Amino acid sequence: MAHVTQQFPYIQAGLYYRPIIPIRLRYHTIIARYSALVDSGADFNLLHGEIADVLGIDLQHLKTQSIGGIGGKAVGYPYLMDIGIGDTFYQTQVIFSYDISIKGFGILGQSGFFDRFIVEFNRADKTVTLS
Repeated sequence: MAHVTQQFPYIQAGLYYRPIIPIRLRYHTIIARYSALVDSGADFNLLHGEIADVLGIDLQHLKTQSIGGIGGKAVGYPYLMDIGIGDTFYQTQVIFSYDISIKGFGILGQSGFFDRFIVEFNRADKTVTLS
């Protein structure tokens, strides 16, 4: 899949600037805007369970997966999802969880994001570039 190079400014979240980018999530005809942290230390894409509710995805009937991280253990629901970056959508695996903080952001990780893009962080300029 060919990508157009896109650059996004870091977003200030609290005291720090972070590589948080706007994405779109698509389920059938419903599209939701969402903000996600580009996280090279994350193994996979992790999204709030509440956004699945907004999209009309019923997580109750999906198999669960135990996930862990800095915040401890959580219950996740793996799902194949359409994610839009700029004008292009691609299908990838995500994990929805109600156990991540509603005050935080979704996470774009190694499997399903970094394996599809070349990601360049420029902390000095506070930008992240995807190509």
